[in-house]
Amino acid sequence: MPGIIVMKFGGTSVRDGKSRTAAMRHVRRNLEAGYRVTVVVSAMGRKGEPYATDTLIGLLRSAGEPVSPRELDLVMSTGELLSAAFFAQLLTADGVPAQAFSGPQAGILTDSQVGAAEILEIKPDRIREAMSGGNVAVVAGFQGADGRGEILTLGRGGSDTSAVALGAALDAELVEIYSDVDGIACADPRRIAEAPFMTEIGATQIMSMADEGSGVLHPRAVAAAVPKGISIRARSTFSDMPGTLVHHRPALGDSLPVALAHRDNQVLLSLPAGAEACVPELLDIGKGRYLLLDDVYLEERVAVLRERFGDPKPESGWATASLIYSGDAPASGEVPQDGELIPAPADRRRYLVRADRLTGLLNTLFRSDLT
Repeated sequence: MPGIIVMKFGGTSVRDGKSRTAAMRHVRRNLEAGYRVTVVVSAMGRKGEPYATDTLIGLLRSAGEPVSPRELDLVMSTGELLSAAFFAQLLTADGVPAQAFSGPQAGILTDSQVGAAEILEIKPDRIREAMSGGNVAVVAGFQGADGRGEILTLGRGGSDTSAVALGAALDAELVEIYSDVDGIACADPRRIAEAPFMTEIGATQIMSMADEGSGVLHPRAVAAAVPKGISIRARSTFSDMPGTLVHHRPALGDSLPVALAHRDNQVLLSLPAGAEACVPELLDIGKGRYLLLDDVYLEERVAVLRERFGDPKPESGWATASLIYSGDAPASGEVPQDGELIPAPADRRRYLVRADRLTGLLNTLFRSDLT
């Protein structure tokens, strides 16, 4: 039986005709190499483009506030549904038989947490059937359904998580994550132009990068690959560069800094210990302070905290910068002028910084530790 590859295409890889043609070329390459293929797609494009998730959210909000979280999840799931159906039709019209599936149709069962559902189980029988029949299965990422059939989205990085979890359920040989960059850089190239792309990196380190804000792969996506040791390759839709391989080999030798990651658009909150149990993605940074991303869920989450603890005094304009190590980070060392050293897991050093000084701090850390 031919092996299976799962290919995930992000929003910039399916945003227009040129992008989708490039994505289809990669699908053909894997089919010609003898693989059975499942494709996972994000919504088409980014904010401002007609089918992007942010555009759909804006449409819903135009009908009036506040927006129901349930209806928000339904609207957010439609971008991927449209993308999956359209991409499957394009493949079929181009001579590559394909079938589109929603997350629930692909067998993705989740819990009932609106806006950040966790995958509980995947039964990919219909996906296997489609591939066995000579079709490419095209799955809408970022979504699943709970036991009652409610459509739920998986939160940030959800399409990556869909792809890797499907890869694990299908015993895939490899999961390829396609975007508009040539792999995973050791720091954000938009902040540090000279940051090189890495040939490979361990799953533990990439999870730490993702956990510290790197947008290349979500930590839940990498975690889904760990139990079966499935390799992930991050690569560009628009080139034949091999990209960056995320492997599962243990780190050897001395602990060294391997990458930089950062969070931006953070809101600083003053809360009592244990508040992180009340809302998702609340980051404890010590001294009664927490960080929360300023996104579509911020207002709702701050309202929950305010009801429980009084006014958390939200203050926008904050960020973090983190050095990721191959093993344990040093317990002490020089703290850059622009950053405050704050608590972090053992394999990283994390700094709190004003958002307008983030780029300067990242460049300081890059020059001192990664060059």
